[in-house]
Amino acid sequence: MVADRWDRVRYAWQEGNYPLTKWIIVINIATLIASACTPIVGQWFAFDAPVSLAHPWALLTYPLVSFDPISLIFYGLWLYWIGGSLERSWGTRFYAGYLAAMSVITALGMSAGAALLHGVFPVNVTLPLAALTVAWCMLNPDLEIRFWGIIPILAKWLAVGEVLIIFFTHAKMHPLFGFFALSGCAASYLWVRTRAWSDVHLYSSMPYAPRPKKQKVQRGPRDDKFSMRDLNPFERIARARRKKQFERLMKDD
Repeated sequence: MVADRWDRVRYAWQEGNYPLTKWIIVINIATLIASACTPIVGQWFAFDAPVSLAHPWALLTYPLVSFDPISLIFYGLWLYWIGGSLERSWGTRFYAGYLAAMSVITALGMSAGAALLHGVFPVNVTLPLAALTVAWCMLNPDLEIRFWGIIPILAKWLAVGEVLIIFFTHAKMHPLFGFFALSGCAASYLWVRTRAWSDVHLYSSMPYAPRPKKQKVQRGPRDDKFSMRDLNPFERIARARRKKQFERLMKDD
């Protein structure tokens, strides 16, 4: 009985081919509970730019830390939709690498801005997810979606709206800080535009196909093209003889 129940749970967990997305949501629930019991979770695994650079692992762990249950509900639903879709398309290994890269880039960009402005700013858990959303929207720009199941909007405008929200939310701290908060979104946008990792098969809506190189047509030398052989008088006599022979043949025809 217990074995059958465990098999059903394991099957439900593996169904859909996006296990990492599910694990991230579960870990966020665990950190939410742990942070209510001890402040160590936030001190060691969350990221406050730039002071948390003293804990390098926080560059990767802060997307796994939640402190507010309401925010976690919306974060989990959005990650389940966007992250699950990307993981199914890219595969778990590449999806994990991409999410890690966006997390590190976002944290470093925020740290650069915080150091420049001489302040300490927390890096929100939703910023790496925003970078994933930009990638998803760029890969499906004309796909109409229902925002929260009500408002119809094209994916490309969803990305624009999210970028504006992030910018103005962080610009309240300092106008320049809004640009540093978009470092992950900018990196995600540039990757989709340039396909830096071109060996990865992406959505069929924007397949990557390397352009075939044009092969130069090899042409033989023209008879009337000047060369160093033209300076040879014997070559000029031979060319004149060939010309007369050709004219005679044409006249006979």
